[in-house]
Amino acid sequence: MKQAAWFRLPRLLWGVARMGLLWMLASALGLGLTLWMVATPAQAEPRQLQGQVSRVVDGDTLWFQPAEPGEPLVAVRLRGIDAPESCQPWGRQATMALREQVLGRPATLLIHGQDDYRRTLGTLSVGGVDLNAGLVAQGHAWAWRDSKGRSPYLTEESAARATGRGAHADPAAEAPRDFRQRHGRCRR
Repeated sequence: MKQAAWFRLPRLLWGVARMGLLWMLASALGLGLTLWMVATPAQAEPRQLQGQVSRVVDGDTLWFQPAEPGEPLVAVRLRGIDAPESCQPWGRQATMALREQVLGRPATLLIHGQDDYRRTLGTLSVGGVDLNAGLVAQGHAWAWRDSKGRSPYLTEESAARATGRGAHADPAAEAPRDFRQRHGRCRR
């Protein structure tokens, strides 16, 4: 009997060793995951720049010159809005509306990240007024929606539609995303 127990001991020790190894691996993974979650910020705070708009490209794209000496020009896509394409009905009016509201005035740019074309995504304000929201409320842009249909400017778009402001004066006005799907982007 003693000899049979002796042969089972290495097998038993090997099983205990495997269980210990698995426990240590699981603990290390748990610790690593915990450290990663603590060390990774949930979301960086948006950066804010003072300066002015040097050029308006279209109804939702512009160049921003920071007031800080030596800072380069910043290509900006206004976050959360979608203005008509320049070759689309109301495209020129949207561009002119943005130009009139920003050129030559001190402005604040709140940077939220970058878009797929490496432009800075930002919220622009002049005199404390959010121009992104203003353009949508005036009917010069649509509220850009994420994949779940959310946007910070849905209320402004609904009000512009209800009152027939800007592009919404035309009942057949087409959202820029729909226009691009049917016609593609405008040639510059």
